[in-house]
Amino acid sequence: MFIEDEENSGLLHKLEAAGIEPVVLPFYNIKKDLKCSNNLGVIIQLQGMGLHVDRTRLKSKTYTNVNLMSRPANPY
Repeated sequence: MFIEDEENSGLLHKLEAAGIEPVVLPFYNIKKDLKCSNNLGVIIQLQGMGLHVDRTRLKSKTYTNVNLMSRPANPY
C-alpha cells in the first residue's frame, strides 16, 4: 500500500512497468482500508531526495513520518 505522494511516483512507475499493480491511497483513507482488511498491510512512504545532507532535517522528517504512519497502523 502506497501513500499517494509525489515522492512515491518513481517507484510506482517502476512497479507498474514490471506488471505489479500496487494499492495507492491518500493518507486519510489508509486507516479505513486497514480496518476493512484481514490481510497484512505494509505502508510505503518514501522521503525526499537529499535529506541525508542535513541530519537535523532528516531526523525531523523521519520522526514526523513515523508518527503519522503509526497512527493508522494502531488498531486500538
